[in-house]
Amino acid sequence: MPTPTLLNLIPKEMIQPLKTLGRHEWLAWTPADCDVPRTEYRLNIPDNLHVAPLFLNRLRRMEDNNPTPLPRLFAYSKLIASGPKVLRPTAEQCEALEHVDVNLPFSEYEQPFPVFLAELPEAYRRTLSQRCAHPCPRLVMCFHDRPSGYIFTSAEYGPERNCTFSIMRPHPRWASIEDALRFSFEPDGPDLRIGEVVYRVAINFGLLLTRYGVKDCGPLDPQWYAEQKRRAKARKGHKAQRAQDFLDAAMHRIDFRQEVVFYDSVKQHHTGPPDAEGVSKRPHWRRGHFRRQPYGVGRTERRLVFVRPCFINAERFHGDKANTEYRIVAQSLPTSGGIQTVHAAQKSEALADLLP
Repeated sequence: MPTPTLLNLIPKEMIQPLKTLGRHEWLAWTPADCDVPRTEYRLNIPDNLHVAPLFLNRLRRMEDNNPTPLPRLFAYSKLIASGPKVLRPTAEQCEALEHVDVNLPFSEYEQPFPVFLAELPEAYRRTLSQRCAHPCPRLVMCFHDRPSGYIFTSAEYGPERNCTFSIMRPHPRWASIEDALRFSFEPDGPDLRIGEVVYRVAINFGLLLTRYGVKDCGPLDPQWYAEQKRRAKARKGHKAQRAQDFLDAAMHRIDFRQEVVFYDSVKQHHTGPPDAEGVSKRPHWRRGHFRRQPYGVGRTERRLVFVRPCFINAERFHGDKANTEYRIVAQSLPTSGGIQTVHAAQKSEALADLLP
């Protein structure tokens, strides 16, 4: 079983500084007033905050020279400060949610926590890696800032390797979150394509956890967690601090409060000849979506409804459903002189390279 902490994602030296920062709104962002979805960032760190000076100096240098890692670090800080939460779905659930459009405006998006992790199962990662010709991340982080409507997502490969990071926000170009997910940039690459898939899966899980309820199943390894608590209380000095670091980085598993059906299987019937034009008997996915449905007195209230995707003619398919890919034509920004002006989905430095 993988180590049940964030230490396989975040260097140990960053845990305590990020936990301290995560109790505060230490990063502010402002949408740039332009036609392309660009954001400006500035530090908002309280003067009396006790954080390692070298780490703070590194953040200030980022602000001046390369603010790209700051929103990802902000999401990490909130993840640690609130107690890391991880969802462990099945491969079948992930496959189904690939085929659900997030066709909601940013103002209607919800997830039960500001930030959570989704751990993709090995079978699903293997299939997706083969399809996209690029390694699939084990974890996906999804952060939502309700006041601004921003959604930060990242494909997490570990502290020693670059990740992809996406910033989605309300913008005239994007009437829905689905528009932002489909938005692509040149030069494209397999890492960004695989990122789009896993971001859609994670965002859909956020919506479904809100819709059907969530429960805290406790630490991933309860026995190990109890031992670290004992060591943190019984010992002093660096050994007690080491145990506390483990506790701060320990991940708690979350799950759905109730049984959720993620997709329907439908047998497609037709009366025409086998080769009639427009008739398809090949197994395929019919995409699902979310909608706000009126209800209540006078139908003046709205509730989130999950319209499940359908796997058509499943009985005729004997392979992996994840290989029945539904291809989407992505939007793209025009370029000027062959140079792309902005990246909403971007490659982020390895965390190990950000250490002072």
